[in-house]
Amino acid sequence: MIERLGTCMRYRWIALFFILTASSIKAGSPFLDMMFSYTTTNDIVYGTGNLGYPTTTGTMYLKLDLCRPTGTGLPALLPGLIVIHGGGFTSGDKSDFNQVKWCQMYAARGYVVATINYRLTGDNPSAETGAGDNAILQGRAMNAAVQDAAKAVRWMRANAATYHIDPTRIAIEGSSAGAITALFEGYQETDVVGTNAQVRAIVDLWGGLYGSESLVDANDPPVFIVHGTADTTVPAVHSYNLKNRCDVVGLPYEFYPIQGAGHGPWSNFWNDVVNGKTIEQHCAEFLFHHLGLLSLHPVAATTLKDCYLNQSTGKMHMACDSDANFLYQVEASSDMQTWSTNGMPAAVPGNGSNLILTPSITATPKQFFRVSVKPGF
Repeated sequence: MIERLGTCMRYRWIALFFILTASSIKAGSPFLDMMFSYTTTNDIVYGTGNLGYPTTTGTMYLKLDLCRPTGTGLPALLPGLIVIHGGGFTSGDKSDFNQVKWCQMYAARGYVVATINYRLTGDNPSAETGAGDNAILQGRAMNAAVQDAAKAVRWMRANAATYHIDPTRIAIEGSSAGAITALFEGYQETDVVGTNAQVRAIVDLWGGLYGSESLVDANDPPVFIVHGTADTTVPAVHSYNLKNRCDVVGLPYEFYPIQGAGHGPWSNFWNDVVNGKTIEQHCAEFLFHHLGLLSLHPVAATTLKDCYLNQSTGKMHMACDSDANFLYQVEASSDMQTWSTNGMPAAVPGNGSNLILTPSITATPKQFFRVSVKPGF
């Protein structure tokens, strides 16, 4: 005999569909798949930077290009990402091909992405607080770049409501000098980079902290590290030192050394496959985890499509839409306070369509059931 839930309340088993994460977006999964259109606004002023040393003689307008996702199916709140070009603190621009590619790919995933310009040696930046030696132009430029990156984070946080950004979920990415900038922006203390400049995750592409690894603590932003092992511009030892520091303090990280590659191995980053996925895809999943994007994912719109009790088998059938990127798990409780998977079937991978879960109601005295979802990657 099959009883539909709602007509069998006398049996005291109640199914509660509490989705904790996941979605049933058919065209892709936000923040993981490139499924949105995007629009770019160029040359937005995000701050100013002082010029001249040892005396300040002027200011420079700091500009960014903002790439924003558009279209239907966008989550209500979006993560933010600051992208920083390389160039040895002497050259480079926010229009760099690979940085623009970053912006477009992550906007297509549902991020609001800003690629920034910052003060370089040719601008003769004024002295700023930081790890660099302000008596040396290169050190002064590095400090200025870090302070400018912090201003960009503050700008994004201050404009979060305008662009539908979750201000607690902002990451920073850089390559070469941009990665050095991103690392120092993320790991220096508030008394150096200022308030409201904290980020939640860092992507470090062939950068390093150059002996300042002690800045990294267990409660700092997790870091995604990529480096060519034959790099002679920014030697790979800097990434190995950062990895070792993360190991010592227990900070989450992922490290992808590219064997034999020199400086700036962009093609490897975009295309090399490691454990069945490109390094760039691993990066997208890393950010998904460490920005906590499960809570922004449009799973809240997912509902329990059907639930019924088969008394002959003693099983409850719970039907829901599913997303192939996630695992679905039934949990049970006797008081709706403490939930357990004991006696419940193992987590089931989503199939991109209707999924049937069958918890046994005889294997446990629990009276209430819910479905939770976690990433399948």
